[in-house]
Amino acid sequence: MNKVFSRREKVTFWLTLIVIGGSVLFNFIVLPWVNSNERLNKEIAVASARLNKYISLLGRKDEITAKLNSFSSPAQLADQRGDSTIAILSQIESIAKDSGVRIVDIRPQSGYRQEAGLTAALVDVRIEADMAGMLKFAYSVENSLVLLQISRFQISVKPNNTLLEGYFSISQLS
Repeated sequence: MNKVFSRREKVTFWLTLIVIGGSVLFNFIVLPWVNSNERLNKEIAVASARLNKYISLLGRKDEITAKLNSFSSPAQLADQRGDSTIAILSQIESIAKDSGVRIVDIRPQSGYRQEAGLTAALVDVRIEADMAGMLKFAYSVENSLVLLQISRFQISVKPNNTLLEGYFSISQLS
């Protein structure tokens, strides 16, 4: 039996196919392309804002360097090195006391390290504490107001004990 569609049914069928094909084309080709373009435009805007900030900082490089040198000249730093070591040691001791950590050994290093135009004083510390105290100590050192930074660390478990033993190399940028 051969069915013949009427003209109205044929037009409806083809219009339906065109709408379905258009929506598939829009959802799988056009919409992802538009979304990726929007994402790329946002990335470009962020990168150009960051680049403009860096360009303005480069334009003020001499002014920033002059201010940095006015705050810390090499002659002043040479006079303050002995005092800064004492300040670092007392700061580490107070952080350890606040964190509930026992300092086993603390040794200031004799040399100073140069990093990006700044001088870093080094101190080696060996401590014993439980996990919470160790984490509180490390967090307090990294977030101290005197610019302490943990350069190296090693944490190990003490045998037959619940305490941890930690070796920290702490530096202060000045």
